[in-house]
Amino acid sequence: MAEEYDRAVDIIFDYDLHRDLDRWGNYRTLVELYAGVLPKDHFKGEPLLGSIGTHGAVLGNLGLVYSDLGQVGKATKYYEDALAIGEEIKDPRIIYFCEQNLKSLKN
Repeated sequence: MAEEYDRAVDIIFDYDLHRDLDRWGNYRTLVELYAGVLPKDHFKGEPLLGSIGTHGAVLGNLGLVYSDLGQVGKATKYYEDALAIGEEIKDPRIIYFCEQNLKSLKN
């Protein structure tokens, strides 16, 4: 089952679908796509993806979408959870992405 979710995320990221949807302002579609590859409880459920790093990246990207939608509380929660994953697996890309975006929410 994880392979199917991983394939879906690969399509989203490899073809820059997330960037195009963001550029076009299709935030709700992005939320639906990301939610579709996460467990029902995005924060406590068993990850559906094969890589915890990819799970963290999806959470971080959801933070960005909610930030674009002006939902600062939700954005903060997603960034913080993604940051915790980034720190746990020592992924500097996730850490930097989340720290910078959390800073921008405070400004």
